[in-house]
Amino acid sequence: MLTKKIRWSEDGRPLAIELPPDLEWLPRALQMDIHYRLIDAAGNTILSSPGQAETPRSGGTADDISAFRTGVFSVGSDEHPHWLYLSMSERLLHLLRTQVISSPTALATTILGLVAVTLIVLIALRRLLRPLREASAAAGTISPNNLHQRLSTDGMPLEIRPLINAFNNALERLEDGFRVQQEFLASAAHELKTPLALIRGQIELETDFASREMLLMDVDLMARQVHQLLHLAELSELQNYRFETVDLSAVAVDVVRYMERQAVQNRTSFNLLLPGLPVPHTADASAIFILLKNLVENAILHSPPSGVVTVVVTADELRVTDMGAGLRPEDLPKLFTRFWRGPTRGQQGAGLGLSICREITLAHRWSIRASTLGPGTSFIVSLT
Repeated sequence: MLTKKIRWSEDGRPLAIELPPDLEWLPRALQMDIHYRLIDAAGNTILSSPGQAETPRSGGTADDISAFRTGVFSVGSDEHPHWLYLSMSERLLHLLRTQVISSPTALATTILGLVAVTLIVLIALRRLLRPLREASAAAGTISPNNLHQRLSTDGMPLEIRPLINAFNNALERLEDGFRVQQEFLASAAHELKTPLALIRGQIELETDFASREMLLMDVDLMARQVHQLLHLAELSELQNYRFETVDLSAVAVDVVRYMERQAVQNRTSFNLLLPGLPVPHTADASAIFILLKNLVENAILHSPPSGVVTVVVTADELRVTDMGAGLRPEDLPKLFTRFWRGPTRGQQGAGLGLSICREITLAHRWSIRASTLGPGTSFIVSLT
C-alpha cells in the first residue's frame, strides 16, 4: 500500500513518499496513467506524483481513455490529518484486467512455453547421454572370454572419444597380458609332458627299489596336473570351442564308461539316471566330456568305499552327487577358485578341476553351483 510508504517527521508532518527501488520508476514512466496527491486539512497539496499539474479527474465512462478512477485514503494523525488521493486511468485498468490478470490466453501461453522448454531440455539431455549409455552397455558385455571386443567411436561426440580410446587401450593391454599368461601355461604343460612320460617309463623298468610305487604315484599326480593346466589354458579361450548339437545323455554314458576303471580302484559304483530320450544341446562335445569327467572324478575321490556316485541328466540340468562327508558352509564360496583345495583333499589334485568346470559353463552361458547334503555333495550345472 502506498499509504505505508509515507515518511513522516517527528511532529507528524509528511516529508516524502518513498517507493521501493524496483518501483521508483513507475510514477515517472506512467505519468499519464498514475497520479497521487497528498493534501492537508486546509486543502494544500503537500506531495504529488512527478509531472502532475492538476487535480486528477474522476468519473467518466469506460470508453473514455482519459477517465480516471480515484481512491481517497485518510492518513496522518488526529492532530495533523491528511488525505491521499490515488488515481489510475481507465486504459491502464483495462490493460491490467484483460492482458495481465484475467487473460486465459496469456496464462495458457506461459504454461505451454514452460512445458515446451522442459521437453526440449529433456530431449537434448537424452540425446547427449545416449552415446554414454551405449558405451556403458557395450563395456558391460566384455568378459575374459571376449577381451578382443572393443568399443566403437562411431557417432560418439568428440569430447567422449578420448575416453573410449583410453578404455580400448586398457583392454588391449589386458588382452595381451591374459594371452601371455595362457601361452605360458600351455607351453609349460607341453614341455613337461614328455619328461614325465620318460621318467615314468624309467621307473617302471626299475623293479628293485622300495619307493617305486610311491614314485609312480607322484609322477601320475604331476601328469594329471599338467593335463589340467593344458585344459585350463585351452578352455579359457572361447575361440577354442566348436559348438554343435550334442546329445548330453550320450556324453554322460561315455564319461561313466571312461571312469569305470578309477571307480573300481576306489571301490565305488555308478548310478546313471537318463531321461530315456536324447537330450540335444548346442555345445562343445569334448568340453562337456571334460566337465562331466572332472565332476565324476571329484565325486569318486570324495566317496567312501562302497559308495555310489549318481549322475543325472535332464533337459534342464546335469547333476553329479557323491556320498562323501559333505562340504563346510565356509568352503562353498572357494570351490571354483583356481588352485584351492579342501582340507580333506590331501595332496590329490592341483585345485584346478572345478575351475575348469566353471570356465566351460561360462563359455556355454550355463551356471554351476554346489549343494551340500550333510553326508554327500551335489554339483548342479543349470543348462538354462
